[in-house]
Amino acid sequence: MAAVLLNNRYQVLRELGRGGFGRTYLAIDTHMPSGQQCAIKQLKPLLTDPDRYDLACERFQREAAVLEALGRDSECIPCLYAYFAEANTFYLVQEWIDGPTLTQAVSDSGCLSPGEVRVLLEDLLGLLDFVHQRRIIHRDIKPDNVILRASDGKPVLIDFGIVKEAVDTLLDLDGSGTRSLSIGTPGYMAPEQAAGRPVYSSDLYSLGLTAVYALSDRSPQELETDPRTGEIAWRQVLPDLHSSLAGALDRCLRFHPRDRFSTAAEMLVSLRGGPVPIRATVPTSATALSAPATAAAPPTATAITDPTVATQVLPRPEPPPPRDRFWLVTGFLASGVVAAGLIAGYGLVRFSDALSQPTVNRRLEGQRSASVAPFELLPDSIAASKPEDTTEAESDTAIAPEPEPEPEPEATLPRQPPTVIVPTEPTPSPPAVRWFAEGTPEREIREALGEPAATTPGSLLGTDVVLYRDIATKADLGYVVDSSSRRLRQTNVHFAPNDSLEGIQAALTELLGGSLPPATANALRQVYAGETDRRQFASSRVAGMVHRNRGRLAVSFWDAN
Repeated sequence: MAAVLLNNRYQVLRELGRGGFGRTYLAIDTHMPSGQQCAIKQLKPLLTDPDRYDLACERFQREAAVLEALGRDSECIPCLYAYFAEANTFYLVQEWIDGPTLTQAVSDSGCLSPGEVRVLLEDLLGLLDFVHQRRIIHRDIKPDNVILRASDGKPVLIDFGIVKEAVDTLLDLDGSGTRSLSIGTPGYMAPEQAAGRPVYSSDLYSLGLTAVYALSDRSPQELETDPRTGEIAWRQVLPDLHSSLAGALDRCLRFHPRDRFSTAAEMLVSLRGGPVPIRATVPTSATALSAPATAAAPPTATAITDPTVATQVLPRPEPPPPRDRFWLVTGFLASGVVAAGLIAGYGLVRFSDALSQPTVNRRLEGQRSASVAPFELLPDSIAASKPEDTTEAESDTAIAPEPEPEPEPEATLPRQPPTVIVPTEPTPSPPAVRWFAEGTPEREIREALGEPAATTPGSLLGTDVVLYRDIATKADLGYVVDSSSRRLRQTNVHFAPNDSLEGIQAALTELLGGSLPPATANALRQVYAGETDRRQFASSRVAGMVHRNRGRLAVSFWDAN
């Protein structure tokens, strides 16, 4: 087979891979005395109008300059040696990185340990922070695009999507506008990226799935998706992962970008077990970033900035209240796939609103604090004391008055404390709590528990929350009922911030009729320990979610079917 020479300079040795955007070759530079090896990326533009080829070429050159700057300033991004166009095809000549991809490493040596994945993520998060500070989104993070450099084991990030977008722009037939292909790999793309609206946290979503692959050797297509939230149920394949690593993966894999980490630096803090700072809101309507001059700046509250690069910081709105998060999920999942999950979120928010009124402090175990007397009594010795009569002592001593018999002191009764009348009627015991299945009429709940403390409209249209405070479980229960049928749709339980894990488990065991499913207990333990702020669970009988709500631990239950 005759040798292929590109641009009269680069001799192709072999093909390294191919995809929808072209092919990648290993070649040698015949103009260099050392015959330096290089990787050549072939990119084929898809143009409906050949006359627009010059526009695509111009964009390719601009984006190649961006890629050159990235490789020059980071040792974990391949250097760009050259770029050229030949036969209506674009080529990038980049540094050849010797080493296996993450996919090859897992295939050859097996899954990585949690410690190895933690180190890998720390390196890649530092790299992504560097990239995002330059207003660039990678858009194609996956195991195939992470090379473990043979010389030092450091991960090198390859195959940035910025140049792909430049050469794969589709022009309308009339040339009046452009639209871009969705850049990325199905499965590893975040939902908003698949819709053509990537944001910085889209890269974190892809990075999280890459970490799950490294830990489990499972691709996203092999993982189940929660039908209520649209989120990847990755814990099903890694049930024993309990650490700050698990919490970081939980958050970066949230369906909606506003629920994820807003910056790579923020995720890095969480991964290391530190407190996560207040997030800055990431614009969710941002389109793909293809040039620094036109890209919006990422949140920089905790980012590690490069003093040599001026970064524009856009004004950021205040962090959204908890209720907004659930409305945003509604916008993404309006197809109805997660309708029941939305009921859970909205019901919990409305329930917590009702709980915001002052209530008596309580604990699951231990006695209530002793009552304080309604008023304070003076000591008997002070209350019964009488001032001495000094009139006689001040009279003239020269006059000797006739002695008079001393009057007998009046008898005084000791002062008695006020009588406190104690009601003789016994205090009614709190109602016994039992599990109410989904669909139970509201009247049956009232018959069992009595009149509720309050009934408020639910946040989800067509629901009401029937609230019972401080019942037998020493917790607050909210029953979300359908406004029309008055039948139960969901049960919400809120516990006090100082409740112990053992007490909460005992309360939920009582609520569920004496049996707490292992999946529920596991989710409860993870949220209580701070490994994650939200955890879903499902068993043969019930499903639901455990999460932190305004400092209180909240649990929501619904029928598993």
